[in-house]
Amino acid sequence: MPTPDALLPPPTPAARRAMEAARSLAGSDPAQARRLALPLLGQPALHVEALAMVIELSRRLSDGPTAAAFARRAARLAPKSALARVLAATALMDAGFPDEALNQALAAEALCPKDAGARLAVVRAALAANRPAAGLPAALALLRAPDSLETFRLAAGLIDAGCGGKAWGAAWRDGSSVAGCLRRLSPTPPEVLVLAGGLPVGRAFADAPLAGLPALGGFRMDLPPNLDAAVLDVVRADDGLPLFGSPLAAGPAEVGHA
Repeated sequence: MPTPDALLPPPTPAARRAMEAARSLAGSDPAQARRLALPLLGQPALHVEALAMVIELSRRLSDGPTAAAFARRAARLAPKSALARVLAATALMDAGFPDEALNQALAAEALCPKDAGARLAVVRAALAANRPAAGLPAALALLRAPDSLETFRLAAGLIDAGCGGKAWGAAWRDGSSVAGCLRRLSPTPPEVLVLAGGLPVGRAFADAPLAGLPALGGFRMDLPPNLDAAVLDVVRADDGLPLFGSPLAAGPAEVGHA
């Protein structure tokens, strides 16, 4: 098992200076920055940062084979680093190894389950590998708390691919409300029901516009106060099919947690 960085001896002063120089040159002279970073790969407490830097700089230099080679090395030498795994996934995807990239991204997500960067890497790699089912949990989490419109579009695109063009919906808790979105196949906004013990406790139309995604509609409904139910089922009103994320816990939920 690799030794944790906190237990490794500190890097030499010369290695520290070389890393500082590589950092400072990364933006203006990536080739020179990479030359400085390469000898640091064996330095104690610098191996993860050096690997990440070499991978990223190789990508920027359009050197896919080198990026992929060091991406695989990162997975071996820093298996507990989510950052190294995400960079490895990105490099392997760029180099044309989408299945290998997906494995690295899933490993990163397992290390940091709530990290948006790891989730995004999973979604991108799953799309590239044409394995949308593998990225579904990450996509649903990103729908709930996207960091950008592009992230939301990627997540929705993966779910579209997984559903084969059929209508779908996703729901989540947001404080004292149930929120989510539905893809519609007709101009009429679909209706959502929230059930407790099989009985309706709320309904809403998924008609809130979502920027750049005209076929998706958002919804939000407040839950009745003092609701006495362990779980809530969220279903489409027309056919009773559950939304992704259903059933939901009926107790208080904190905004932003997936």
